[in-house]
Amino acid sequence: PRAESWETEWLPENGMDITGRSSAGAADRAARVARMPKVSACAVVLYRNAVGQVLFVDSTYREDGALLLPGGMVDGNGETPREAAAREVEEEFGVALPVGRILATDWTAATDRPPLSVTVFDGGVLTETQIASLVPGADGEVAAVVWSDPRLGGVAVPAAAARRIEAALLAAEISAGPHELVDGRITGTVCANSGKPPTATARRKDLAGRLAAAGHLPDPRWRRAVEQFPREEFLPGAWAPRALPRRDAAPGAGRDGGWTHLDGAGGKGRAELAWRATAGGPVTVAVGGAERVEPGMRLFTGTAHVTTVALPRYLRALHALELPTQARVLVLGAGAGLGAGLIHTYLRHRSRLDPRVCAVEIDTGLAETLRERLHQAGMRIPVVAADALAPGFAAHPDLAHALGAPADAAAGSVDRLVADFPVDHLPAAWLRLLAPGGRLAAFLTAGQHVPPALLVLESRPDRPGATGTLTPLPADTAAAPGPATPQADTTAHVRGTGTGVLRHARIGPGAVYDPGFLTTVAHLVPSVSWTDHEPVRVHDRATGATALLQRYAGRWTTRTRGGNTDPWAKVEAAHRLWEQAGRPQEYRVDADPDGTLRIFAEAGVLAWIVPAPTPRDSAQAAGGPR
Repeated sequence: PRAESWETEWLPENGMDITGRSSAGAADRAARVARMPKVSACAVVLYRNAVGQVLFVDSTYREDGALLLPGGMVDGNGETPREAAAREVEEEFGVALPVGRILATDWTAATDRPPLSVTVFDGGVLTETQIASLVPGADGEVAAVVWSDPRLGGVAVPAAAARRIEAALLAAEISAGPHELVDGRITGTVCANSGKPPTATARRKDLAGRLAAAGHLPDPRWRRAVEQFPREEFLPGAWAPRALPRRDAAPGAGRDGGWTHLDGAGGKGRAELAWRATAGGPVTVAVGGAERVEPGMRLFTGTAHVTTVALPRYLRALHALELPTQARVLVLGAGAGLGAGLIHTYLRHRSRLDPRVCAVEIDTGLAETLRERLHQAGMRIPVVAADALAPGFAAHPDLAHALGAPADAAAGSVDRLVADFPVDHLPAAWLRLLAPGGRLAAFLTAGQHVPPALLVLESRPDRPGATGTLTPLPADTAAAPGPATPQADTTAHVRGTGTGVLRHARIGPGAVYDPGFLTTVAHLVPSVSWTDHEPVRVHDRATGATALLQRYAGRWTTRTRGGNTDPWAKVEAAHRLWEQAGRPQEYRVDADPDGTLRIFAEAGVLAWIVPAPTPRDSAQAAGGPR
């Protein structure tokens, strides 16, 4: 019979262990251990400063330029994750820093490496003395120390790491957790621990402080508006991503299709909803239902999810509009009213007269809800239920009345127009609404890979049309591998196996994630798309050709299959044009009265056209509620 003890001390004199198993069984056990799945472990620490920014390291061994939290891999010599975190932090900065409670544990799987278990610890808020002591350590792994706020977007971190950091911040700031994550997505329900949560006023002041620290509030009047506008009251519900249980995930698919609705009812999700309302980043207000999304929004997100514009991007648009005190302001796609309410709050503090703000929302139910919220907040903002993308929008019967213009004379009556949703073209109706010298701000996008660029136009006082600028905006995350600088010897071929043309690539895939070039390549070669992980797969929808980018002998190479063209060569050609134009980060724009956009760099060697929509496209854009 089997002995009760499960110890594995061997008794070599008789070839038996204390459980009665023979030494032959030891070999079997060793073989079983060798066949066990291999898992790597990593430990990182979330450190913050007094204005809510997060400490990142720019590592010398990352070729994609992505930022990381301090920390590293757990040694396989019995080291615990907490010990590994403390050791790695001291190696990276040369000083010992606190390692507090666990905020999150994340399980990430991949096809090209063993699964990785990541433990995120809370390092707390560092003092000024501690921050001053942070310099790259002697081990040479850290190129630079970076402070940034990932909640506000524009931080170059891989997508899965961005979700992980968001979950850790959520746990740290509402005293919740630790959170269990799968690929950065929370599993289960978020519940705040005991303790008095921050008030809404305190959260808004914290948001304004973080925005100001990041340079998004150069005008103190906008900072006061952010502090005073009760945005949490205009966002009674939101959707948060969750990891799907394995049994519910589609075969071979990821586990990222889960969502949970935060409405605060009965305390469900109340703490997380309050946190997301004042985090400053984009908030998902609707999930699914492609018929409920404008074509421009669907193109931007790549899904049928409706997401608000991140507050830093929206503030950039508002600053560009330079809102006069008594200007007629038209807010399109007002949704929950976050933009219209913020503009009203800003203008109200600059004049004793009521601001002349009008909101447009395509969804009649949402428009009615918005009217009720505005009334409760004491804001006199008329709401028009209309489709802002419809060809006849400028002649909508309710629009002139809402703007305070003469009957059927809405055209030419708007001083400032801002769209709260991205579009892939400029509706001519928006230009017709502008008064002479009026300004328009919209977010123009060219596809799934591309964050929206800020389009600012001013109507010409002497002739129809408008002129302005197109400014590319940074992506929320950056997950592309590879150096952004061109590689030499662009024509030499290398040996390899398999079919197709194999050559050295002139640029690595990391080059396309420069905001200026990303906007350029998306407009010049809109048929080409690529994946954001190595090996990078490039596809040209126009020719059916595909290419595979991967490192070979320390250099980026591309192998083309199918079709008659090399899809990555199209990207390289666009990059050469962008370099010849001086690597522009802003473009000039001429807008024709029909909505055609002529976009060009100052150097004159780089230009493209965004055509006005055809009547058929306009009819499709006008159909169906959002």
